[in-house]
Amino acid sequence: MEKFYFSEVVSLLALIVATISGWSTIKLNKKQNKFIEQQEKLNAIALQKHQAEDELKSKAKLQARISNRGVHDYKLVIYNIGKSKAKNIRLELPTMTEHHYRVDQFKSNFPFESLDSQASTELTLYRVANCPLKNTVILTWDDDSGVNNTDTFYVSF
Repeated sequence: MEKFYFSEVVSLLALIVATISGWSTIKLNKKQNKFIEQQEKLNAIALQKHQAEDELKSKAKLQARISNRGVHDYKLVIYNIGKSKAKNIRLELPTMTEHHYRVDQFKSNFPFESLDSQASTELTLYRVANCPLKNTVILTWDDDSGVNNTDTFYVSF
């Protein structure tokens, strides 16, 4: 039986340490790769969110409703809830005719030049007998994101 010499024991220990070190390095690299992939996904999501916020900043969002301020005191309120200025606002009232409402002020006020973010405008409605209680309002406007943005609202008294 041969004796193990000190150098052989040291070599065997060095081999064991190198094997453990190599295995640990491989395991650590796999964890780092997973971390890098997750970081790339998070960066992509953050970029998409930032782009969506930038897109929203360039859009105006108009809404319309009828407000009752008292007996026979109705206002058509048009307001901009978007983050951008609405320009060249056009108003169509397909169900509101001269037979049911006085719409002459609508014709004189529209197209409306601009409506800032979080601003509104009011138009007085004069109802005539037998007018429909539910009406259609079509708003068309331009903003920094494009032209001829359209939205239809169904307003009622």
